[in-house]
Amino acid sequence: MENSKFEIRNSKYDWRIFSDATCAGLSVLIPLPIAANDHQRWNASRLAQEGAALMLAQSDLTPDGLAKVLLTLLRNESCQARMRAASRRLGRPAAARNVVKRIVGLLREEAAQRPGSPVGASTVQGG
Repeated sequence: MENSKFEIRNSKYDWRIFSDATCAGLSVLIPLPIAANDHQRWNASRLAQEGAALMLAQSDLTPDGLAKVLLTLLRNESCQARMRAASRRLGRPAAARNVVKRIVGLLREEAAQRPGSPVGASTVQGG
């Protein structure tokens, strides 16, 4: 993999473009093609179909191409508004908390099934 293909600072643009888009709550997703079960492409595709993100294939990624997509997005306020609205609609702000609660619940169940285990129900914290 040649570095210049993925480094915006080697083009006429710089990383501030990417930073501005990220800080504005806008997503341009570039799924890793070798991710397990192609889950990154599936997730990115779903968000793009719903209007919450843009998706670029890594094989199509060039510094100038990415910079142009980001600049176009940053200059189009109606597109930004639609993307933010879709993100809010699809977002699950309590997702991490819910996952932790589920894990703690499973640990408690497992601890309760092993009365002789050094990990008793009282040692599993959370809630």
